[in-house]
Amino acid sequence: MSDSHLSLRIELAYIEPLIWRRVIVPAKITLPRLSEVMLASMGWQNYHLHEFHIEGVRYGVPDPDGFDVAMNPVDEAGMALAKVLGEAKEFIFHYDFEAYGATIWNNVFDAVYQHVFQAYRGRGESVYH
Repeated sequence: MSDSHLSLRIELAYIEPLIWRRVIVPAKITLPRLSEVMLASMGWQNYHLHEFHIEGVRYGVPDPDGFDVAMNPVDEAGMALAKVLGEAKEFIFHYDFEAYGATIWNNVFDAVYQHVFQAYRGRGESVYH
């Protein structure tokens, strides 16, 4: 599994014409790092709140002050994509929303995991099969 990579098709929801990207990431990529990859693929910076919605579980950065623990997502730190994805093929990523209240702007990414690749290394190259 350490050399497995996932091909993700990432689409911005509710946008016409369709805006999408394909990224290939290590299966063991952590959710915080995946957030950075997804945002960079759209040319965005990591300036706002985000959450992953995977199999009915919300992952993100909990409120550091512990306010409203019931509303806090599961801490994403150290969570590997392959582990939290399990058998799921899709997940949702919310970015740039206001915490604790009205949504003033909400970018929704639909991500579909499409392929698993094994990396083979030889002669200084990585080839995905």
